[in-house]
Amino acid sequence: MASRKQPVNDPKPRLHKGTGQLVVTLRDSNTGRRKDFYCGLYGKAESMVRYAEVVQAWKDRGRVLDAIPTAPAPPADSPGQGTVASIALAYLNDLLAQGRMHEKHLSGLKRALGILRSIHGATPITDFGPKALKEVRKAMIDYRTGKKKDRPWCRKTINERVRHLVNMAEWAVSEERAPAHWAHALQSVKPLKRGEFSVPEGEPVKPAVIEHVEAIREHVSSVVWAMVQVQRYSGMRAGEVCIMRLTDIDITGDIWLYRPTAHKNQHRGHDRVVALGKKAQDAIRPLLTDRAIHAYLFDPRESFRQRAEANATEGKSRRANQKRSPTKTDRTLNDHYTTATYYRAIQRGCKLANVQPWGTHRLRHLFATEARKELGPEHAQAVLGDKSIKMVERYAEISTQRAIEAARKIG
Repeated sequence: MASRKQPVNDPKPRLHKGTGQLVVTLRDSNTGRRKDFYCGLYGKAESMVRYAEVVQAWKDRGRVLDAIPTAPAPPADSPGQGTVASIALAYLNDLLAQGRMHEKHLSGLKRALGILRSIHGATPITDFGPKALKEVRKAMIDYRTGKKKDRPWCRKTINERVRHLVNMAEWAVSEERAPAHWAHALQSVKPLKRGEFSVPEGEPVKPAVIEHVEAIREHVSSVVWAMVQVQRYSGMRAGEVCIMRLTDIDITGDIWLYRPTAHKNQHRGHDRVVALGKKAQDAIRPLLTDRAIHAYLFDPRESFRQRAEANATEGKSRRANQKRSPTKTDRTLNDHYTTATYYRAIQRGCKLANVQPWGTHRLRHLFATEARKELGPEHAQAVLGDKSIKMVERYAEISTQRAIEAARKIG
């Protein structure tokens, strides 16, 4: 007896917690591709009407996604009429468009907004007050990170990310998307004090152990090892290493001067000059051959080629008639390392070398510790590039000279 074909039910609408919208996922009958369609605020009659229109259009056009007309862009929220999710999304998009936030702080902001939207994404901003902000802070206190989800955020991190949310409210008021009293009310939530709610304190970053640094040399590519050496003997931040180009380096003197195109305190109007001594220069010099002046010095594609050549030498290369394995993602290699890929390369090297893992920031502290020991705290401050806003103009020239002295003696 032939089995009867089961009827195909319409895809169900659901709440997207991140934005507070009603969303439905449709599948293309030709390609199998899936796509989410957002239909408006969840729980509103208009969103259900839009949901029915989208599903009907999908069915009428043979369940093909590209034929479904897109919904018009929703109008901007009137003051006090938006949801927490809509304000958070608009705030994030504005920061991304302006490029006013450093990558590190942007990552923390995204995590803070993610927790905010998961709890109060659909809440109208008029109903989101100090108690609701404390509820989000409590979720941050309970949040766990790490591979085993056993590492809590420290007090400084929580206070910083709550401050991100207050900044969001202040931005919404300045853009006339929220009433003025909203930001003022959220400002009443005071930062956590030491020991409050048993929130742990952050551990200070310790210098990397030299033996552990040297141990990974045989387990990373020559490109990554050059990055480690440059950071080890200059004290610059990982992000500054990743974006190094020949055009940004003044190589006319015995001490090279590198001016990063982007750095942590750029938005504060600070200049950043990194002095490169002989050891850092020796790490960079082999990479300057046959390289365009505007090309990045540290290219992960070179690391990939080195790994492929090493595998071929060891007999691990692909056979001539062997089919290529299907890729699981659309990932491609960039023309330069990011702080994340640089960090992961070091972590893999530590694992292969069987040493305690260390991070890129500890290289910076290693050089600063040596500079402080050899030349004093003023030279260490000049090397790190950490300057007081009030004194930056007064001591800019002195700090650069001290950094050059430190590079000449240590780097």
